[in-house]
Amino acid sequence: MSIWSRLSQDERLYAQALLQDQSAPWPSSQSPYFMAFTALYKLSHEEEEQIEELLHNSAEAQLYWQALAFFEQELNDNEQLLSLFERFMQNQELFTPFFQELPNFRKQLVQKAQALFLLLKQPDLAEELLQLLGAQLYENETAVLLQAKRYAQIESDEQALECYEEGLKHFPKSLLLWRNLAQLQYQLEDYQGAIDSLNQCVEESPYEAEYYVALAQNYAQSGEKERAKQFIDIAISMQPQNEAAHFLMAQMALEKEEVQNAMQLLSPQNWESPLLLAEKARIVWQYLGDPQLAKDYFQGAWDNGLNAEQHILYFAQLLADELQTLPQAIELLQKGQKRLLYAPKLRLQEYIYRLDWEESPSERLFQLEEEIERLNPPSDHEHLDDMDEHFLDYYNHPEDFEEDDDDDFSAGGAASDF
Repeated sequence: MSIWSRLSQDERLYAQALLQDQSAPWPSSQSPYFMAFTALYKLSHEEEEQIEELLHNSAEAQLYWQALAFFEQELNDNEQLLSLFERFMQNQELFTPFFQELPNFRKQLVQKAQALFLLLKQPDLAEELLQLLGAQLYENETAVLLQAKRYAQIESDEQALECYEEGLKHFPKSLLLWRNLAQLQYQLEDYQGAIDSLNQCVEESPYEAEYYVALAQNYAQSGEKERAKQFIDIAISMQPQNEAAHFLMAQMALEKEEVQNAMQLLSPQNWESPLLLAEKARIVWQYLGDPQLAKDYFQGAWDNGLNAEQHILYFAQLLADELQTLPQAIELLQKGQKRLLYAPKLRLQEYIYRLDWEESPSERLFQLEEEIERLNPPSDHEHLDDMDEHFLDYYNHPEDFEEDDDDDFSAGGAASDF
């Protein structure tokens, strides 16, 4: 049964007229379907009183309105949005067949899934929404990307690769999908696969420096250093202030134990980069043995918007393990999670440090545990279970434990896993 067949003749005429920015008489009947249609498209009308009366008198119209509120709700109130999501999912058998026939339903659903995934950090709920699309998921490249990212988050790498492969059948020239596929292949150490994917990006967009840096990174990992240098040179010729290219050159210098050369490569003239400054801080700490100067560099990088999870983690480790300022490290990790869209390492490290620092479990500790179980990769869950068994025993029976500097679960020991 189509959307138009659910509307009466005068409702249909009114809706068609409004879609074309024309005027039409208010229909004599106002069905819940008509109400949902006009509200969904935010069509201009002067019948606010009639709308409010219909919503007040029709339980079915109220249900549709709740569904619409979920799709149209601004992200100012996260709790309200999640409540509307739950209501929508509870009534999806009623809502979905109706909305699926509207031209922009799939687009709105994907946009809402994207908001859940990125802004509200609820990837599991985003996946529930995406599942409503069924096979139609592959008709939207953003939906493909979100689903593939979710598979990768839960370490279902094979499913993630298959998702990209199927999506690229529908969008064979999608830079979005090719670039993210290459990133996953790099993480899985399939460097040749990543190179093939990046070559697709270069073919479609030959003047983007980031693709050449990524190619250089994969060739470097494959042991082809000269080829990597060629691609770095191409990237820098296109974009002299490309921080990823300078970062990679510094890494290659460190591999040859050229520490001072690496420091120079991380100190370009006339521009500043939080990532390059943070890498200088790491070298000053780990290679040159000056933790106080490293802290100053890290702080400068942080104050200038550092958004690299690994280097925020290094900064926290310096504060906690080297400078013995564990509360500052915990505060930094918490701020880092707010700054980044996805920060599983920072979340786990904050949990570990809090276990080492708090005299009794705090509300934040339990919140972190729930988030790790829900958002972190499954491999982190096993680590979490081991820590729980040890530390909850300590909280319940501290008299049974003696202080031990070699504790495997200390902040320093756990941090080394990264």
